[in-house]
Parts: sequence; structure tokens; C-alpha cells
Amino acid sequence: MGRELVLISGDGELAAAVAAVLPEADRLTVVDPEEDLPAFAGPALGGPAVVVVDLPPASRHGVCEHLRANYPGQVIVLVDPGEGSGEDPAGDAGRDAGERPAEQARRVLVRPVEPADLIAGLHRQSRHGRRG
Repeated sequence: MGRELVLISGDGELAAAVAAVLPEADRLTVVDPEEDLPAFAGPALGGPAVVVVDLPPASRHGVCEHLRANYPGQVIVLVDPGEGSGEDPAGDAGRDAGERPAEQARRVLVRPVEPADLIAGLHRQSRHGRRG
């Protein structure tokens, strides 16, 4: 059964690169932060295997907070080189791993990233038996 990767990003090139290497059985949902984010951020999330957050710092914090509260799955946060040296780019400040559901994983990747690195999260979830 295919897995879903949700990409919250306004970067069409990243979306196209991920789509080009995504296995045929899997699917990509792109959420445009300018148009789709308000609708996406409202309801609780359920099904995606991985959510990738590719937003500027000012927008990213609120989205990461919403995901923490509503989504127990894997979240990958993309940051620019040198960003986050004195801050928490994924919005996890003041929390330790025990404060999140055990299956929730938050990874921070520094740009540039390879699309295969994002897709690897789908396969990691499948090996751990997460149903979606």
C-alpha cells in the first residue's frame, strides 16, 4: 500500500524533484503556504506518513506547533545553512522526547537536501509498521 508525503512549501522546484523520484505506489500532496495552509492547518491530521515543512522561520513555528498538537507522525523541517544556531527551528524548545508520542519523530535537515532524503522517511515509517 502506498504512503503519503505531505510537502508544506511554496518551492515548486522542490515539489517537482520529490515527485520525480517518488515511488509509483506512494503519493505526494503539496500544500501551498500562501493558498492552502489555512485550510490545511485547521483540522487534525490523520493519514500522511511524513510531513515536510519547508517554510521561512516566521511561518514555520506556528505550523510546527499545529503539527505537534495534531499529528503523531514523522515531521521533517528544512532550514537554511546557519539558521537555528540560537533558536529551535522545529519549535520543540522546552520539550523533551518524553513529552511527545513515542512514534513522533522530528528531524531537521539543512538545505540543500536531496529529494531521496525526504522520501527515505516514508520507507522508515513502513519498516516500523505505522498504518496509514
